[in-house]
Amino acid sequence: MDEFEVIEAGDDAARRSAFAIRRTVFCDEQGVAPEEEFDAADTDAATRHYLGFLRGEAAGAARLRFLDARTAKIERVAVLHARRRRGLGAALTRRVISEARAAGAESIVLHAQTQAEGFYAALGFVTCGAGFLEAGIPHVRMVFGAAARNAPCNEDPPFL
Repeated sequence: MDEFEVIEAGDDAARRSAFAIRRTVFCDEQGVAPEEEFDAADTDAATRHYLGFLRGEAAGAARLRFLDARTAKIERVAVLHARRRRGLGAALTRRVISEARAAGAESIVLHAQTQAEGFYAALGFVTCGAGFLEAGIPHVRMVFGAAARNAPCNEDPPFL
């Protein structure tokens, strides 16, 4: 059984590790331009970054930000290719969901790459609306849990 640990990347070294994982997954592996992957939210003091460890090795990353007082958005969930399909992505996402709820989120949203839609559905997210392209990659909007049954499938709450 694999051992997971997820921490908030609260210091510069941890954030650099999270950013390096994102660069490897999104830029190197998927071809996303660095200027699209890294944005102003990365340096916003309100944005929370998370780092996932598999057997003590940094192997996953995610970020969380609030779009408004009640709506949290999970973004940039990434796990290194050689460490996928071991449960780290699920552990990382569950931790970020828990942190969003603890911070007062009534609605938790994300943009999922369509190839990861089933992964997020298994964690309780529901697809909301039609697909779209983000950074040249097909995505869908998803809403978490009970909020999904009541949320309109449009840009309100914002899915920026």
